[in-house]
Amino acid sequence: MAALGYLLIAVIVFMFGWYLIGVTDAKTTGVITGAAALLMGASVVFQGATVFGAAATAPIGALLLLWAIYGALVSGVGLLGTGGRAVALYALLLSLAMLAFAAWFFTHALLAGTIVTIAVAIPFFLQFIEEIVPIRAMAGLVGFLMLIAGVVSAGAGLAVYMNGLV
Repeated sequence: MAALGYLLIAVIVFMFGWYLIGVTDAKTTGVITGAAALLMGASVVFQGATVFGAAATAPIGALLLLWAIYGALVSGVGLLGTGGRAVALYALLLSLAMLAFAAWFFTHALLAGTIVTIAVAIPFFLQFIEEIVPIRAMAGLVGFLMLIAGVVSAGAGLAVYMNGLV
């Protein structure tokens, strides 16, 4: 489940990064991030016994639920045209949660989780700052950092899938 989760996080982060840079339009971003959010939610729900029962996988399930909510918010911005302030406020919450998850992953010697959570915490905190001070160049910077975080998350997901990193 961790490998799928990291790959779906990469999809959401990468697509929203492309959207912030201006490469993709809102509808495409909304459809793809909405599909990724549904897959994340379904992976947690259908593996509920292992996610909420075992101590080692419960934080990964909570991580995926937080990302499913973010993906749904991004999808709402793209498909329904809702404002980006709710996404930016949730991005602040998500960045702080990612730092807490990074500490948990680090103490449990889960390298991939530590790398992914730190890689995505930085651009999401900057996304919140960019919404407070709307500078177009900063949106491009945040989008570029999200692209990097998406590549890091995808790499970690593939490494977990191939049992290279745990």
